[in-house]
Amino acid sequence: MASRTQPFILLIAIVALGILGLAIVGVTYFFERVIKPEKVALQTIKRQQEAPETVPDPGAREFEAALGFIKAGDTESARQRLAHVLRYYPESAKYGEAKRVLGEINLDLLLSEAPMPGKIRYVVKSGDAGLSAIASRYKTTVDTIVRANGLTGNVIHPGDEYWLMPLIFTLEARLARRELIVYRIEPGEGEEGAPAGEGGSVAPVEVFFKSYPILDANLPPTVKLPSAAEISDKPAWLANGKRASFGSAGYHAAHRWLQTSRPGLVVQAAPEEPERAAVERNAGLLLAPGDMSELYTYIRTGTELRLTE
Repeated sequence: MASRTQPFILLIAIVALGILGLAIVGVTYFFERVIKPEKVALQTIKRQQEAPETVPDPGAREFEAALGFIKAGDTESARQRLAHVLRYYPESAKYGEAKRVLGEINLDLLLSEAPMPGKIRYVVKSGDAGLSAIASRYKTTVDTIVRANGLTGNVIHPGDEYWLMPLIFTLEARLARRELIVYRIEPGEGEEGAPAGEGGSVAPVEVFFKSYPILDANLPPTVKLPSAAEISDKPAWLANGKRASFGSAGYHAAHRWLQTSRPGLVVQAAPEEPERAAVERNAGLLLAPGDMSELYTYIRTGTELRLTE
C-alpha cells in the first residue's frame, strides 16, 4: 500500500512546487510590471514637488557673457550685455548683480581718461577763465574734470588737454525700495534707429547709469509723493559751519549736500558713527558717505530729482 501511495505523494509535491514557482513568477512579474513602475512614478512626482522646476534664465546667460567680455578687456560689449539684462530680463536672478556691475563700469569710464560715448577732448585756449568756466560751458563739473584727468589742482594753462563729458542726468528716488537711481539722458532714436533730428524729432531717453542705496528718508511734511524738484545748489560745509569752495583748505573733507529747490529736501551723507545716526536723524535722503561723495562729484545743479513710492 505504501509503495502505491509514494508516487502519488511525489506527484503532488511536484505539482505544489510548480504552483509555488508559478506564484513566485507571477508575483515577480506583477511587482516588476505594476508595483515597481508605480512606486518609481510616485517617487519622481514627490521629488518634482519638493524641488521646484528649474526655469531657464536667459538673463543669467547674458550676465555670464558680459563677465567674459570684461575678462577679455572689451568693456563696451560688456556694457551692452549688462544693459540688455536690465532692459529685457528684470526677473532674472542676475538682475541686481548686473545693475551693480554696470554702474561700476559706467562710473569708472566717466571718472577716468578711458574713452566713452559722449566724451570729448578739449584743448585749453588762451583766455579760458578756469576749470569752473570750462565746466559750466560743457555741462560738467570741476570735480569730474579733476578726477577724470588725474589733476592735482585747478590751475590751467593754454595747450592743456582734458577729457570732458557732458553730465546730463536725472535722479529718481524710489522710496519703497530705498534706492536712488541715476539715469543718463541720451538722444532718442527715430525710425530705423536714426538719431533724433535725422528721422523725425523724438524725445530723449533715460538710460540707467548707476544706483545707490538710500539709508534713510526723512522728508519734509510738505513733500507729497510723487514729487519732483531740481538740484539748486551744491554746498560743501566745513566743521565750523562755513562753506568751502573747490580747492580751498578742508574742501575734500567737507560735508557735501545736494540742495534742491524744495525747502528741507536735500541729499546728504548719513553720520558715519552708528551712535550719532541713532540720535541725529538728518533731513532729506541719506546715503553712505562714500556714495554721497561719489554722487556729488558728477551731479550738476539743474539736475531733476523725482521722488516716487
